[in-house]
Amino acid sequence: MLGFSAGLAASKRFLRGGHDAVGDRKSDIKRTLRVFLESFEGLLSMKPVMLKLVAELFRNSRKSDREMASKLGVSQPTVSRMRCKLESEGVIQEYTIIPDYAKLGYELVAISCIKARTRTDYLERAKKWVKNYPNVVLMARAEGAGKNGVMISLHQSYTDYSKFISETQMYWEDDIQTYETMLVSLKGPVVRAFSLRSLAEDIEGTKS
Repeated sequence: MLGFSAGLAASKRFLRGGHDAVGDRKSDIKRTLRVFLESFEGLLSMKPVMLKLVAELFRNSRKSDREMASKLGVSQPTVSRMRCKLESEGVIQEYTIIPDYAKLGYELVAISCIKARTRTDYLERAKKWVKNYPNVVLMARAEGAGKNGVMISLHQSYTDYSKFISETQMYWEDDIQTYETMLVSLKGPVVRAFSLRSLAEDIEGTKS
């Protein structure tokens, strides 16, 4: 738990003051940190056995409640109740898979950093726009490097990516001030493939 605890402590110190950021940027960062605190303080307040269940689900969410119960040393009904609680409280938001994207035909991951003008209807416009692009797996506000937004998208080819960029810039042309993208080849060398399994170790405060 050391990783979470250290992050929470640093975030709380920032919210109390003692940071060089000023003006609106400081306010934006504080709002982001408050969301962080609300999310992870809830995680830290969980019973140890519930955290262990979360860790095991990160490792393999296909395990049955009976298998989880055997692993955790509790009864199957206890695991079922804990899983339902995690789902109802939004800790578990969905069950899905992590595939080999290249085998599904995706060649590129685009990590785009954006500086956009602030407008009152930005959030609603963004939600409406992103519904048309299921290949966008993350779109959020961000801070750093002079940017205030980030987007991660998957593409089957460079032509597909180029078309996506053209459509994006056309839709947001009055709002985007800077748009920079890093492309990652899904067929190139990978040091650590995308997975959430390692978060189990972070939650438990262990290293393999």
